[in-house]
Amino acid sequence: MTANKLPDFKQPPITEVAISIQFEALPGLRAIHLGEIWDAFGRADFPQTEEQPTLPAQIERVGSSRGLLPPQISILNVAPMPRYFFISKSGSEAIQIQQDRFGYNWRKLQENDEYPRFGPIEERFEDYAQRFISFVQDHRLGNMRITQAEVTYVNKIRTEGAPGKLEKVVSVFSGDYTDSFLHDPEEVQLALRYPILRDGDFCGRLYVDVRPITLLEGQAALNMVLLARGKPDGNDIKAARGFFETAHEHIVSGFTSITSKQMHQIWGRIDNG
Repeated sequence: MTANKLPDFKQPPITEVAISIQFEALPGLRAIHLGEIWDAFGRADFPQTEEQPTLPAQIERVGSSRGLLPPQISILNVAPMPRYFFISKSGSEAIQIQQDRFGYNWRKLQENDEYPRFGPIEERFEDYAQRFISFVQDHRLGNMRITQAEVTYVNKIRTEGAPGKLEKVVSVFSGDYTDSFLHDPEEVQLALRYPILRDGDFCGRLYVDVRPITLLEGQAALNMVLLARGKPDGNDIKAARGFFETAHEHIVSGFTSITSKQMHQIWGRIDNG
């Protein structure tokens, strides 16, 4: 399915989009390089920095389970490099770097901030990713071999009603009971996982997480995260972009499938679906 045939909405409830790649760790990449990397992105464009704990490697495999894992002990000769954020003046853009990840985030901070659409966000990601890859190559920090590509969409959906009426928002939750013993639940959370296929073969997964939140103004809402992650058909940025297209299709079409037609009207669905 091409991008112009995907479901479309005038006012989608999207508040954040993140595009990232995982790659074989670059042990030569250290904190000492961050100043030069910062210069490559433009310090004036990204004047703020943050340090965060590293994200663990996540590899999608056929039949893999997300069950509990036994404790793991690692013996390191040097302290692991944290995950670094370079944040734009407005705070609406962020670049993330760690020794085995690179990512770009767009964030909606004000009510009137307009979602720029996936194409421009992907172009921004590729621009900064290419700058990072060039830095790695120029400084001989290792070979960039991409192992996973990932797209995440965060939606904040105003429910304007009891959290138990989830069926008005999420089509995969019926709210039906066998009898009248139980009333509307105080809270409902959903966690869904779907395989992503390429030419009939497994290449990744789509994860959906839905849980209630309270917005700053005290209004009830649902936080719906859709994350598509998998193995590109190659180890370079061109291959990663191919998976991003697949991931975007699964997220947009998946979001449309699991949300109600009533909400589609509120968001102004404009395609022929």
